[in-house]
Amino acid sequence: DGQRVYALINAHDGGLYRSDDAGRTWALVNADQRVRQRPWYYFQVRADPRDASTVYLLSFHMWRSVDAGVTIRRLDPPHVDNHALWIDPERPTHMIEGNDGGATITLDGGATWSTESNQPTAQIYHVATDDQVPYRVYGAQQDRGTYSIASVTNGGGITAQDWYDVSGGESGYVLPTPGDPDVVYAGSYFGYLTRFDRKTGTSQDISPWPENTEGQGADSVPYRFSWTSPLAFDPHDPHVLYTGAQVLLRTTDQGRSWTAVSPDLTRNDKTKQRLSGGPITLDNVGAEYYDVIYTIAPSPLAKGQIWIGTDDGLIQLTRDGGTTWQNVTPKALPAWAHVELIEASRRDTGTAYAAVNAHMNGDDAPYAFRTRDFGAHWTSITTGLQGAVYFVREDPVRQGLLYAGTERGMFVSFDDGDHWQSLQLNLPVTSMRDLVVHGNDLVLGTHGRGFWILDDIAPLRQARAALADSAVYLFQPTDAMRTPLGGGGGGATAGTNRPSGAFIDFYLKDAPTGAVTLAILDASGAVVDSFGSVPGPLGRTPLRVHAGMNRFVWNLRYAPPPPLRTPGGPVFEAGGPRTATVLPGRYTVRLTADGHTDTRSLTVTLDPRLTATPADLRAQLDLMRKIGDAIANDHRAFNQIASLGQQLTGIGHRLGGDSTLQPVVDSARALNDRADRLAVRFFQYKAKAPKWLFMNYPLQLNGKLVSLGNAVGGADAAPTAQAEAVYKELRTALDQRLADWAAMRRQDVAALNALMQAHGITPVYVPGD
Repeated sequence: DGQRVYALINAHDGGLYRSDDAGRTWALVNADQRVRQRPWYYFQVRADPRDASTVYLLSFHMWRSVDAGVTIRRLDPPHVDNHALWIDPERPTHMIEGNDGGATITLDGGATWSTESNQPTAQIYHVATDDQVPYRVYGAQQDRGTYSIASVTNGGGITAQDWYDVSGGESGYVLPTPGDPDVVYAGSYFGYLTRFDRKTGTSQDISPWPENTEGQGADSVPYRFSWTSPLAFDPHDPHVLYTGAQVLLRTTDQGRSWTAVSPDLTRNDKTKQRLSGGPITLDNVGAEYYDVIYTIAPSPLAKGQIWIGTDDGLIQLTRDGGTTWQNVTPKALPAWAHVELIEASRRDTGTAYAAVNAHMNGDDAPYAFRTRDFGAHWTSITTGLQGAVYFVREDPVRQGLLYAGTERGMFVSFDDGDHWQSLQLNLPVTSMRDLVVHGNDLVLGTHGRGFWILDDIAPLRQARAALADSAVYLFQPTDAMRTPLGGGGGGATAGTNRPSGAFIDFYLKDAPTGAVTLAILDASGAVVDSFGSVPGPLGRTPLRVHAGMNRFVWNLRYAPPPPLRTPGGPVFEAGGPRTATVLPGRYTVRLTADGHTDTRSLTVTLDPRLTATPADLRAQLDLMRKIGDAIANDHRAFNQIASLGQQLTGIGHRLGGDSTLQPVVDSARALNDRADRLAVRFFQYKAKAPKWLFMNYPLQLNGKLVSLGNAVGGADAAPTAQAEAVYKELRTALDQRLADWAAMRRQDVAALNALMQAHGITPVYVPGD
């Protein structure tokens, strides 16, 4: 009905208006405050394309009217804060709705909705990590609360079972206590701050001023807290925690009391602290508070030295714990811009980096600054950056290596910020909000795509311009930990685990013209395993290489046994053979490409959580190597019998039509039957599907050895006495079958070959003989 028009009007007598004459006259049909509570944020009206009397209203909740707006009924998509709605013009019961939790679909007019938990759209404000092994990642997500989530798990990906809530709220900082990650401090708007103790499952409100000031202007409250009030531990005393309002607040007793250790460090412009929302509809939820401390950066080198940045464009510094303060704002810093983060240098007390965001003033240019003299002078460090800057972080290992996140991506600098280049790699294009350098990893919080981790940044720390002129360069690997962590898949909704093993990075200036090989050698110089860019005699997956940077992850294991030669590939009852894991210690990585050879040392350490002794691990290795040798012997024997069987089958096909050669055909057929019965005793190849068919085809020697290897190698521990006993029995059985096979070659195969030669036929050949 082109005559009917709906309009949501923000006015003192506002609400849903309707015109039935194309706008010549209007009537207020619904003044319900629930559909007009936040006009600047929601306030959407959508008419049904097929029914002129059906209309949808988007607000905190979603509403539908079927009587042209007179009455409304609430619909319940899976999240509140509703902003967008698409209605299928052909089938209006099909809708896509967008809210602060994501996108959701209904196919039945809103009776049921699809999940939003399948969308990687988390808006993370800040990121932190703890000091556990493996470390956990912490942050607050817009409209979804706070998280502690595993950085890596024992295979299978990172799923919902690997995270838990740590109290606080959607918009704040989240900080685990140094040395005690079960105690977590988490903030939110209006200065709400909690202390969460995971051991007891309790959360205490430790807000510096726990008065509910919702709806009040910033000029009427004792403390002006930001939507995202900063938190920072004193790096010299983990019992000291700071937060910021218009003054810097400090607690030394886990939040039971707070003390101001500064005057008002902001511009304190009262004209910017009034009630927000205008003369019609007020809107004060804390995000509107201005003239607040926005970042706190205690120096890791000098106790009592603290840098402060405000959301109104100031940088302040104290060097005596807050007794005196100095305004050290860069002259080039735009007035009223957000000082998003300050990074206090780990190398020099006078050096700091400031990330500044002026986009709310209509200025999308990047702003970042560096000082080397306690703020007396600042240098702009934005060459190569794009978009508003949210953080600049210093690498703790390589001097001059910096990381920056902006509205448009991730960047890296190798010259202390003088020049920047992209570090986007496979990151989605979204807002990069905060970063922690944790050991050898970069841990990133994005505002729109959740947490990301860049595993092992050794190449960044070692990169030099001269490397580009090297034909072949092998980077020094970081220590690799022998641990049960990492690897595995995880499914569509799981986070990706880091690969399990040692990261080996190398650079090839040009695409290789010949084979590229990587070899791992132990302390004696013996090859533990090797990998090549062309398929080797064992048929293993080739090493993938290309011009430029290459990364290979060695699984810290010895070389596997030769593969079984069966049609369609072997089917194992419970996975393929598990090879032995190397002992902690020193190894050598050798890279060979186009006539160039480069070597580097590699140290393998042990997961500190594991209690196995060196003697335990040595005993495990010895037994695993014995099992591996037995499996290799088994595979070689089976492959030899399989090769013989193919030749014997071929004899019947080739010679079956000649009656004079029938004795040869009959002897070959009889030998093939005996060989097949022996082959099955080495490996049950007749089972063509995993697991369940072995109930129909009894498991044979190979499967028993593989199963024993999985049992012995499944944990970092000494083998049990019973595992040793089972190995001895299986080894005895293997030796007997190997003897049977040797006898068959000496007697039966030799007899057949003599018969074939007597008839002028080329004899069969057993590989290995």
